[in-house]
Parts: sequence; structure tokens; C-alpha cells
Amino acid sequence: MSITRILTVTFLFSSFLLIIVSANVIPHPKPPADIPDPKPIDPAKNPVPEGDRPGKQAREFLDAHNRIRATKGQPPLVWDNQLAKYAKQWAAERINDCKMIHSNGPHGENLFWGGQDHWTPTKVVDSWASEAEFYNEQTHQCKPGEMCGHYTQIVWRDTQRVGCTRRKCNNGGYYFVCSYDPPGNYVDENPFGGKLR
Repeated sequence: MSITRILTVTFLFSSFLLIIVSANVIPHPKPPADIPDPKPIDPAKNPVPEGDRPGKQAREFLDAHNRIRATKGQPPLVWDNQLAKYAKQWAAERINDCKMIHSNGPHGENLFWGGQDHWTPTKVVDSWASEAEFYNEQTHQCKPGEMCGHYTQIVWRDTQRVGCTRRKCNNGGYYFVCSYDPPGNYVDENPFGGKLR
């Protein structure tokens, strides 16, 4: 079965500021394996392999993701330089127009475009995570007419690694790409692990 990705785009207008975000949704034919209930973790203890020590911006992306994951008792992500390289390559492809178009590659992916330079990695990840209010944990779906795929990718139980980038667009604004492995957002799967009821 081929994987179909659904491009979702949201336009938010707020006092001369345009924000666009996009996340992948992947159909998946098989149910997830049983996963034991996660234990709460300390986001200050982000395990990062010695050879993959992130710089300041990378650390900010990683810490922001793990802070959100900790609120749901999910294991922390580790920074992955190969995923960051993939994100940078995709951002470089989009640098002239910064359109919210997914790479359709093998990784999970969250995209964001902000029209001003005040967007930090933390603010971007927090913007994605704010979709939690639209996620129904009983039905494992977004509320009708709302987006929640960025949030579910961030907290997806099976995702272990992340790599991100922030690029200035040639036509103005800033483009953010985060790549995730293994990817999340499989249709009919619970982001917190275990089988759907």
C-alpha cells in the first residue's frame, strides 16, 4: 500500500503577522504494537549522543520538543544531525518561495512560516503544541475543522529522533522545518502508544 500524505495548511492572521503551519498525516494499515504506559521523564535529562551534540539553536528545538513530550510522559527525543541535514536541504529547496509544501520524504515533518524574525525554535514548537486543545484523546482525532497533526507528531510515542532548521526566506519571513524518525501521525493509531479502542 502506498503512503499518501495529506498536506494541511492553516493561515492565521494576527496584526500584520502571517503564520503558516503544515504537518503530515500518514495512513497505516496495521495496528500498533502494545506499548507499556510511559513513565514521566525529566526534560532536563535529554540524552544526546556525544557525536550529535547540538548547537544553541538545535538545543532550543530539542528542549522545546522534550518539554512538550514530558507533559504526556513520553520518552525524550534525541537530536539527529542527519535529520537536521535533511530538514536543511528541504528548507534550501524552498528558500525562494518558502511555500508550505512537504518534502514527501521518509520522515515525519512539521513546517512553519512566520512573517517576522521574532520566531524562535521554542515559539514555533509551542505554536505546534498549542494544537493539543484540538486533539480528542478519547477518539484520537482532531476536533472537526481544526488541526492537531503538529502536536501529535511532537508527542508521537514511537518517534525517537528529531532534526530541525530555521531559514530566512528570500521573499521575506522565516521558514522552519523539523524532521522526525520514526515518523508519526499514522491514521488509526494512538500517538501515546497502544491499540485504539
